[in-house]
This record gives sequence, structure tokens and C-alpha cells, in this order.
Amino acid sequence: MVKLINNRDHKHVSGELKTNQREICYVISCPRHNYLMTTSFFNYKRSKFGCKFCGKESVSKKLIGRTFTPKTLLKMKIAANLRPFRGGRPRRWRETYEYRVWNLCVRQECKNECAITGVRNVSRGDRLLVVHHLMGAGKHASLILTIENGILIHNKLHTLFHKKYGYNGNTVEQFMDFLLKLKKQDFNVLISSQTVLGGTGGSETRVYNPERIKKLHERLNEIKNILKT
Repeated sequence: MVKLINNRDHKHVSGELKTNQREICYVISCPRHNYLMTTSFFNYKRSKFGCKFCGKESVSKKLIGRTFTPKTLLKMKIAANLRPFRGGRPRRWRETYEYRVWNLCVRQECKNECAITGVRNVSRGDRLLVVHHLMGAGKHASLILTIENGILIHNKLHTLFHKKYGYNGNTVEQFMDFLLKLKKQDFNVLISSQTVLGGTGGSETRVYNPERIKKLHERLNEIKNILKT
């Protein structure tokens, strides 16, 4: 993996470098195009260039000076007109492959459990736990796919956070303040291992562990410094 990254003139940002570990996620940067990508060993190796902009640049170089016959140009025009209508809107970043990989990486970093309560998903694919951006995506677009900017929490805590702090310009400091309020029990919310959107239930009801919140608060201090460098 290290050799492959160096051969492509890319830089390793985060993720433990282990060859043939498909499940491990990495953040790789392309200095040439100032592009940050979240990927896996398998996908990075399978990709011819690793960076989509490097790939486009290579294609562009191959087309320089190339001429097309009138017949070929007509075929290209017809094919372009047959493409599905997309409404002129750019693809939403939450629907991209890169975002899905980032989401998976954050869950992996958080050991697939709520960072605050330790509750885990009941079954694979359910919506009990959600990934939260510490620095809001609206005002910190460059951090959208940074693994350190994500944290896995219970969906009820996620709703409670945004009810208190809104959805615009969220910060790490707000989340740290949220933790302090939980520690002081300013909020009263039931957290169960079987709580799903729209209802509650289950016997494994968790309470907030002050020691766990304290450690998370300390970890967020470190993350805050990383995100602001």
C-alpha cells in the first residue's frame, strides 16, 4: 500500500497501513489536484490512478490533437442526447460513493457502537445509530469526508443535539457542551438498545456513564485540534 501510494505521488493521511486488508479505510490526498479521498485498500489498488482527477487528466491528454470523422461526431451527439435527464442539479454529496465509504469508516473507528452510551445496532443495516458530523457540512465542506470529523451516536441523541443546537454551523465545541449537559443530566431521554425511530422498547436500557463521557470529552479536545490545523 505504501509503495502504491508513493508511485502515484499521493500522500497517506490516516488509516493503519496494512496490505490486503479490504475492510480498513484510508484517507489519501492527491497534492497535484488538492483532492482528499476516502477509500479502501482493494478499491485504491483496483483503480488505475487512485484519484479521479488524475484519471480525467490522463484521458484529456490522450484526446489532445485527436480528430473525429463526421460519422463519429454524429454518433457522439446522438449518445449525448439520449442520456437520462438529471434536472441540471449536481449529485448530492450524501448520495456519493465517497460518502458511503466515509460513513462506513467512521462506524468502524467507533467500533460500531454509540460513542456516548455504548449501545450497538440490534441488526445489520438498522437505523439505531447514525454518524454525526462534528463540524457541520454546510460551513466546513472541506471536512465532509474527514474521518476524524465523524462520530457514531444513538439516533435519539442525534435528534436531541440538533433540536438544541440547530443544523447550521455546528462545531466540535457544541458537541462538547452537549456532553457536559448530558453529564449534568440537563437532558432527560431514554436510550434503549431497541429504540428505533418512532418508538422505544427493549430491556437493555443504558444510562449515561460519566466516566465514558469524560473520556469522550478528552478525545474530542484532541480531534478539535486535528480538524483546525
